[in-house]
Amino acid sequence: MNDDELQRAYARSITPPPDRAGCPGPEAIGDLVARKGTEPARLEVLDHVMSCAECRRDLDLLLVADRAGARSALAPRWLAGAAAAILVIGVAAVGARTLLRERAAEVERGGAPPLALTPERGAVASRPVTLRWHAVSGGREYRVELLAADGAPRWTATTSDSFAVVPDSAVARDGEYGWWVTARLADGSSIRSAVVPFSVR
Repeated sequence: MNDDELQRAYARSITPPPDRAGCPGPEAIGDLVARKGTEPARLEVLDHVMSCAECRRDLDLLLVADRAGARSALAPRWLAGAAAAILVIGVAAVGARTLLRERAAEVERGGAPPLALTPERGAVASRPVTLRWHAVSGGREYRVELLAADGAPRWTATTSDSFAVVPDSAVARDGEYGWWVTARLADGSSIRSAVVPFSVR
């Protein structure tokens, strides 16, 4: 695919379909990958991406391109618009564990007190799966999210406790999962943990 073909592909993709009118633009997702901009802005984009399959796909493609060094040659909009070209050159082979590790690095909040999640990274849990974390000072409520191995949300809950029991239906199969917690503080701010991969056997 030459430059002219890439430009045409980009022109076709620059206008989002109506059902994605509320989605962040490719530049915002690119800034998330590049760790640009303010932390609140990145976390707002990440919150949307984690609940939107289309945006999550765009994020995955940008993470692949970033890892392959393609971001230095193409702007974020180009990467989103030329996803087919990226796949053709063979840089789209990302394993589920690699994706979970990448997202863990993306959402790590520097300097924030850890929530100390259990099960810990790499742990093996049995059913019923109970997720526990350390309460934080000023924490009003906690939003916990369970992810499948491919990063797709499997189950979420909001609680004022420091634990949550996952329904068996959300972990119906043995395999790899990931989870994270966001603490909502009384002053309106939040503290987010990293994504912690674990397995269920």
